[in-house]
Amino acid sequence: MIAITGGKGFIGSYLNKEIKEEKIILDLDTTDLSKHVPNIKVDYIFHLAANISVQESIENPKKVLNNNISSVINVCEWARKSDSKIIFSSSAAVYKESNKEIEEDWILEPSSIYGLSKKIGEEIIIQYSKLYGIKYNILRYSNVYGPGQKIGPVIPTFIDKMKKNEDVTIYGDPVRDFVYVEDVAKVTYLMKDYEGIFNVSSGKGYRILEVFNILKELLNYKKDPIIKDWRKGDIKYSVLSNKKIKSILNYSFLDLKEGLKKLVL
Repeated sequence: MIAITGGKGFIGSYLNKEIKEEKIILDLDTTDLSKHVPNIKVDYIFHLAANISVQESIENPKKVLNNNISSVINVCEWARKSDSKIIFSSSAAVYKESNKEIEEDWILEPSSIYGLSKKIGEEIIIQYSKLYGIKYNILRYSNVYGPGQKIGPVIPTFIDKMKKNEDVTIYGDPVRDFVYVEDVAKVTYLMKDYEGIFNVSSGKGYRILEVFNILKELLNYKKDPIIKDWRKGDIKYSVLSNKKIKSILNYSFLDLKEGLKKLVL
């Protein structure tokens, strides 16, 4: 039996399609799991449920910290009682900023409340493992994109505004690596029988202005972007190495340009 928290969310809905075994799907509210799954034993818990907006975490830190950390604690308690393995969806936001490709042993020093909540979540899971022998796999996602993503992150926001012929704003022109949601779902499922900490990323960085220009051409958008100053909590350069996970799975991640074509054409 497999459980997915956040199984109706963006990534969770794709993961749900990958999992053919018997499963339980939980919505985003996992602060009191006992109300949802009393005495149900599962073999794996894929914990995706979280408040994921960096901007929301800056504006409402208490809410994001409380939701994200409480949900991890409750998942750990469930895993402890059920002898389950946890596959935790973490984030590139846990890392200290670097001007080079980041590997899994890089310094953890979040620059946002969201990143802090994920770092604390990782620490809780690791401590539960030490104390109670819980098995786990921590997957640090880079910037996930794809069909069905709500407006807020860069790519769906750009597409929405371009289709409406509205102005597009870029804040500081950071560098990011983007990973297609179907790749994330497949890799997350495939990694369930491994243990440790792994980056899930394309391994290739793009300036946000480059992303803008690719979409501009694909959508025949005529306007230039509005460039504004950096926002609080934004990371200037974030590219995760995927060498470790590729050495295990030998998986080929979709290139951003091809992913954007699939998304808009």
